[in-house]
Amino acid sequence: MARGRGRDSRYSAYTGGPDPLAPPVDLREALGQIGEDVMAGASPRRALSELLRRGTPTMKGADRLAAEVNRRRRELLSRNNLDGTLQEIKKLLDEAVLAERKELARALDDDARFAEMQIESLSPSPAKAVQELSEYDWRSGEAKAKYEQIKDLLGREMLDQRFAGMKQALENATDDDRRAVNEMLDDLNDLLDKHSRGEDSQDDFEKFMSK
Repeated sequence: MARGRGRDSRYSAYTGGPDPLAPPVDLREALGQIGEDVMAGASPRRALSELLRRGTPTMKGADRLAAEVNRRRRELLSRNNLDGTLQEIKKLLDEAVLAERKELARALDDDARFAEMQIESLSPSPAKAVQELSEYDWRSGEAKAKYEQIKDLLGREMLDQRFAGMKQALENATDDDRRAVNEMLDDLNDLLDKHSRGEDSQDDFEKFMSK
């Protein structure tokens, strides 16, 4: 009876990219940075926060991760036009400019002709055009109202982005969360003490990071 052939498996040496088997954080490197901040006067909580924000040569920090997220978001926006706020701003801007052009067309003074030149020379980028119109003296009440709506949208979007994370953290904070933070600080102090005596190990740090 014929024997079934299994699929052949071939293995080769790892050829590039991050080592998938490497530890996530270099213990001495991380504790060295934390220790330097503590010696400079920072609290252990602040030192750990700074480490997570800055990162290390072998670990991406929050700043770098946020920059990568923002870059990816810009790429998605340019490819797929996903941002509803930008679309609403562009719509309002087009309506404001159209209303202003109609108002200026009815005016006979030289100032109106100069204003028409300003409107016609606006940047094709909605964001830049909005900025260029920040000091513009609107003649059309409708156009001015549209521009005010744009400013309200921009302000609300900025505040939403800045405080969304903070608001969620505050809303979700519990007594257990606060106890966990205090326990984490105690563990960090113990780890720093071990590091200062040269008694720390990679296993100690991995246990701390896994809590």
